Amino acid sequence: MNHPSPLTSAYLRFLQLINTIEALPGLNELAANEKALFDSVLVHWSKGHPLTVRMAIGQELLGSPATLHKRLKRLIAKDLILTRYQGGDKRTKYLEPSEKGLAYVEWLDSNMSTAQAGLTLSHKSS
Repeated sequence: MNHPSPLTSAYLRFLQLINTIEALPGLNELAANEKALFDSVLVHWSKGHPLTVRMAIGQELLGSPATLHKRLKRLIAKDLILTRYQGGDKRTKYLEPSEKGLAYVEWLDSNMSTAQAGLTLSHKSS
């Protein structure tokens, strides 16, 4: 068997890490499609360019506008994201993670660090 390239090895370790994290208790709060939308909101917000509701429901790869609107409502109901107006324009709602959403991300980070340490140890011992 050929040894995988460093990039392939890194990607495989990443997949193992994600699988370890997703198996943790507490992640059942989000369905995979809700998590994908939450991740999209997070990424845009973290870059200083929060998504508007219109932009979020226009992400065709994640679903139809009606489906994405329902997912946004569920994420808001779960208190993971919130909407804000910017400036005096009350027509455009911007999406950002709530305090609970940011706490969720910090929880994931903590567990990812723990899982990564475990994977590193098991990788070194094999």
